[in-house]
Amino acid sequence: MVLGRIGEYLLGGEMRLNRDAAVKGLSRLGNPINTALEAIRLAVLEMARAVRLVTVERGLDPRDFTLMAFGGAGPQFAPYIAEELGVSTVIVPPEPGAFSALGLLMADERFEARASFPRDLEDGFKRLEDELLGRLGRVDYFLRYADVRYVGQGWELTIPVGKPASIEEVERAFNDRHYATYGFKLSKPIEVVTIRVFAVITRVKPGSRLQRPRVRQGLGASGRSSSMTGLRRLFTGVRTYR
Repeated sequence: MVLGRIGEYLLGGEMRLNRDAAVKGLSRLGNPINTALEAIRLAVLEMARAVRLVTVERGLDPRDFTLMAFGGAGPQFAPYIAEELGVSTVIVPPEPGAFSALGLLMADERFEARASFPRDLEDGFKRLEDELLGRLGRVDYFLRYADVRYVGQGWELTIPVGKPASIEEVERAFNDRHYATYGFKLSKPIEVVTIRVFAVITRVKPGSRLQRPRVRQGLGASGRSSSMTGLRRLFTGVRTYR
């Protein structure tokens, strides 16, 4: 709010924030504008670090991805995070503040069954699929995964498995994933520690009916748009806008 990135009024004007109090609070730490800019820079670095944990440290290059910005403040930070990571494209969905809630309502249902150290892959997967189908009564489709490691290794990588399942395909996929994740692969036999099956029941996906409210545009006596509620200064750290 001190930087002008959000206004003083929320909830359609029903809630008013106290900008003067915010400026006074930050003034205890120094220049309030500079303090706010540095706080946001630190937040951006921390969020970019979190993205690197699930990309770079897993052998993935964030520059190969698109950044999806949602949540109440996600779109405000997304351009800065993308710049820090070298990501060239940012997507902001309609009504980003409600994006997670909409996802919860529209997400397909998934149910999991698993088994450890199967003797026969295809037979093991079929048994799990039959178990889930018997419990649920209806399944739209199944997803198969296997937790795999080199013999003697202390951790596993989860590999998608096709149908019919074969140990040769699993070994090839595991070696590729291991190389992409850790930068090397070994000439050692593998072992399948756990097989997993997800039974998916799809939900009907309604078309988006979200519409932004229409505001009638026009010029008032001052020459300004009649829909304008006020002016404020916006500090970006590079330029100041009004």
